[in-house]
Amino acid sequence: MGRSARISLLLGVVVASAIAGAAAFVRAEPIAMVDGQPVNVSADQLVVDLNKGTAVMTGHVRVVRGDLVLRCNRVDARYDEAPNVTWAKATGDVTADWKGMHAKANEAELFLARKALELRGGVKLARGGAWIEASEARVDFATGRLTLEKVSGSIPVPSALPALPGAASSVSVPRATSSMP
Repeated sequence: MGRSARISLLLGVVVASAIAGAAAFVRAEPIAMVDGQPVNVSADQLVVDLNKGTAVMTGHVRVVRGDLVLRCNRVDARYDEAPNVTWAKATGDVTADWKGMHAKANEAELFLARKALELRGGVKLARGGAWIEASEARVDFATGRLTLEKVSGSIPVPSALPALPGAASSVSVPRATSSMP
């Protein structure tokens, strides 16, 4: 298949049964689920530890779950016996796209029980013409709420009035020293 072959986490029971030496006919089931839905991934390499319930994906990692598309160099994940992914951490050139928002960060941690994504280190967010930099960002997928820490950026402001000479077409937000509500 080659070094950069796409690997799917839908290896399921087929892999587990082959390792355990089970019967030849096995119905495949996903080994990565979130809220009963499969998580689709691709990577250069996938290492699954069935005994520990962990998986490590490296090289050109792409994770897709619903509206969320995450890309990075590495993902470490834990899953339960169902199997449902319970936690995942992405590192190395992390980008995330969700509902029209594009984010970049040094790392991202996905907390599936809380339905939250935390981005840390050099966070940059863009949506439409707006851009924001922050030290940290938290996305609550259930509520759609985004919370940022130590923020600076630019937010375009549409004008109902004709442009005045020298008038700004965006609002700049200086870096804050405390968290945003």
